[in-house]
Amino acid sequence: MTAQSDEQKMIAFIMKLPPTANPYNSIAGYLVRETAPLLLPIWARIVMAVIMAGYVIMFLQSLHLIYIRIVTKTFRFHSFTRLGIVKIDVPNLTCFIYFLYSLLALADLTFQQLMDAKLVSGRQKLTLFGSKFSILLAGSWAYIWVCFCQCVSTLWDESWNHSIQRPRLSAPLRWSLNMGFVVASFWAVPILILTFLQANSEFEKLRHTLNIILSDLHHQATTYNGTGYNRMELLLRLQPASMLGVYRDRLALWIRRGIIVGLVDLIILGIIYAPLLIVSIGALRRRTAQCTFTAATGTAEESLQFQKIEARLRVEQQTIVMHAYTAYALTVIFVPVMAWQLSYKGSTFLKSETCLIITQIVCAVNP
Repeated sequence: MTAQSDEQKMIAFIMKLPPTANPYNSIAGYLVRETAPLLLPIWARIVMAVIMAGYVIMFLQSLHLIYIRIVTKTFRFHSFTRLGIVKIDVPNLTCFIYFLYSLLALADLTFQQLMDAKLVSGRQKLTLFGSKFSILLAGSWAYIWVCFCQCVSTLWDESWNHSIQRPRLSAPLRWSLNMGFVVASFWAVPILILTFLQANSEFEKLRHTLNIILSDLHHQATTYNGTGYNRMELLLRLQPASMLGVYRDRLALWIRRGIIVGLVDLIILGIIYAPLLIVSIGALRRRTAQCTFTAATGTAEESLQFQKIEARLRVEQQTIVMHAYTAYALTVIFVPVMAWQLSYKGSTFLKSETCLIITQIVCAVNP
């Protein structure tokens, strides 16, 4: 629905007002209904409350782990491999991402619950949503980098298989890879935050304009004597209301831009992640098989040692494979959801209860 059609709809509402009605109260109620944010149904609020409990547990657990690692002086995010490229500390990074994401998710879900209870207007919710999604994307790129480092190390080892001393990558190549990782991880973050900040700005303008109009209408309603009113005078008073539709359309446009940026980043993630995952898992299996062969052909002491290494590698392999496939599935599941959101025309998704429910629940259960 465009701003022009909104004006026509409002004029039609005014023309149909019964003569006994207080036109100022009636039009004020109409504007409040038309601009009110969509609320979740009761059952969805209950689901979100249960999800919030899970995020509280996640927040406390991640905070406890961060505290332990800080105390033991093992809290670091990266080091460098023997090839000279950045090596992500997966446990620490995962813990930190869960900490940040759970904190923002709790704030976002709390805002939604307060909005559903009509206690707040939803200010800053869009910024929270954009920040939460930015963390998810940056974390996904970090996990891709882990797979990429594994692939590079494997290919480099195989190319220097018969060399006793394997050289590092050249300095330009190391810098290119490391800077490429930083750019790939964070290129979408400032754009997403900017788009949702702009969307929040349009929302603030809409609320500010609406409050001015409502204040004037309520003042006029108290002085209305019920003997009739001038429709042209009322329409002139409602002239600022023409901007409400403009602000709403701009709000929807900025949200759509943010969705498009996130969708592009997710598609790139999905395309790159799959082959890297296959190569990384293949390298793990080859190393496990090599330990099995060495254990079978070595001495009794060597066999026992390599059997222990093999058992540890198999457990690590199963854990990594399960975590990798889960992370991949949880990342790409956003693609069809976001593509479906973009299928809505104009700002209609802002008034779609189905869109709100699916967006809130899918984003909430997918840390």
